[in-house]
Amino acid sequence: MKKVILLVFAFCLMVSFSFAVDRNVGSGQTYATIQEAIDASTSGDVINVYPGTYNQDEANGRDPITGGPGSSNFNIFVNKSVTIRGVTAGGVPITNYSGVLAFVIAKRNTPSGDASTFFVQADNVTISGVDVTAFDDPAFNFKTISVIGENVTIKNCALHARDQVSSIYMYDPRFVSGTNTSYIQSYRFEANSLDAGGIYASGIRFSSGAGWTGSVANRVIIGNTING
Repeated sequence: MKKVILLVFAFCLMVSFSFAVDRNVGSGQTYATIQEAIDASTSGDVINVYPGTYNQDEANGRDPITGGPGSSNFNIFVNKSVTIRGVTAGGVPITNYSGVLAFVIAKRNTPSGDASTFFVQADNVTISGVDVTAFDDPAFNFKTISVIGENVTIKNCALHARDQVSSIYMYDPRFVSGTNTSYIQSYRFEANSLDAGGIYASGIRFSSGAGWTGSVANRVIIGNTING
């Protein structure tokens, strides 16, 4: 009986892992935009972004808190626990921001949502090896990457704030003020290039309780280059 239970358990583990797939984005690939690949993904998938310029992404009618349907519009809305990574023409992951080949540019300003190129709503998301540029918002409210998800990793990316709010903007709408408890308690920002491109400073900005509680060991900012 024990052997049967163990075999069933092992089979269930194999089935659960088999659903994670690679999804390829770019010219001649399965998906034309990053958002199309995200919408087709399930948690655990890897989205490979091939060399090129990506400036046509739209995600409309989303809820920034739940990740489901809503009334807000975004450029790229990450509501799945996926890895989004830049790769070479041969599919090899980019491991240094100086070698990025995929250039992600905000298509539009999004005042009815969170004004950002990437809006990371989901937990356990990784973004690596891409070049990301903010929109030139005349009100200076745009963010290159906004994060409200827990345990998000951003690494080996070149991020351009273009005189806007910041290259990485973290805020915690699920912060519990009554107990002073953060929902976002862990993150990792590693080996990125962050630049402002204007008179305002760039970098990483924290707001509304992000990272106020939890283990300091789980909040890692290391090896980044900040200009402007």
